[in-house]
Amino acid sequence: MLLLYGNELSSVLPSTMDMLTSLTWLDLASNQLSGNLPDEFYSSTSLENVYLNYNWFWGNVRPRIKNLVNLKELWLDNNYFSGEITSGYRFLEELTSLQLHNNSFTGEVPELFCGL
Repeated sequence: MLLLYGNELSSVLPSTMDMLTSLTWLDLASNQLSGNLPDEFYSSTSLENVYLNYNWFWGNVRPRIKNLVNLKELWLDNNYFSGEITSGYRFLEELTSLQLHNNSFTGEVPELFCGL
């Protein structure tokens, strides 16, 4: 469990995230983190709860999000993410809570969200 929410951290997520092989809970909400989510983030398959809301992240959420098969909660709200909502979410069968509001996503809401 890594809880660093509510600080004034200002950087990007490190590219060494995939080395945290037993990390299940990541809470970096309410900081000043920015940039794209690194490719290594999508390799952190042990993650179950991820809170990156209220930061300055931007760019697309890549289809590789499907690799995070143990995710139960994913909060990406209140950032600057953009692009269409990827179909990769449909592979997250354990997902029970997804927060994407207050970003700049485009396109239609995927039908796969109806089951959440």
